[in-house]
Amino acid sequence: MSNLTGQVIAITVAASGIGLKTSHRTFYLGAKLSLCDINPENLVRMRDSLLAAHPSRAAADIFIRRVDVSANDDIEAWVSETVRTFGQLDAAVNVAGVGFSNTPLRDMSDDEWHGTMNVNLNGVFYSMRAELRVMREEARIVNIASSASVIAVPRCSAYGAAKRAIIGLTTIAAHEESTRGIRINAVAP
Repeated sequence: MSNLTGQVIAITVAASGIGLKTSHRTFYLGAKLSLCDINPENLVRMRDSLLAAHPSRAAADIFIRRVDVSANDDIEAWVSETVRTFGQLDAAVNVAGVGFSNTPLRDMSDDEWHGTMNVNLNGVFYSMRAELRVMREEARIVNIASSASVIAVPRCSAYGAAKRAIIGLTTIAAHEESTRGIRINAVAP
């Protein structure tokens, strides 16, 4: 990955953590970015920092939108606006995730369980579905799972289960989309 000039990349939860680092690296390599996050102030600061770090790049190379990844309508609107803005979507990095609650399974409330699943799993599902509907052949998707998806981490049952499901979802989607040459992978930091 040395030159992404002309590529349009969508990144969820782009204003912090892995999303932030991915945004900086891909922008440095020449990609046009469509970035979403639930925190609009952080998105604006992040866009400004990208442009300050790369003064030769134009503000038009970055599209930002406040999105709640657990809301399918937000994801659908963001992906549609991305294509309207840039004319295409070549790659996506689905980072969305909330940390684990540190609650043992026996004490976990329905709200904790569903809140984690809605962001960590449904957010990736909604994102992938919307992205795949507009991507052309040879596109790429990377989903962020977690090492907690493959090793037992006490007090993180909802988080670990959601991240493990991302691996399964990624594997199945990769198989389904292989005939179009779309590569879909998950990484588990």
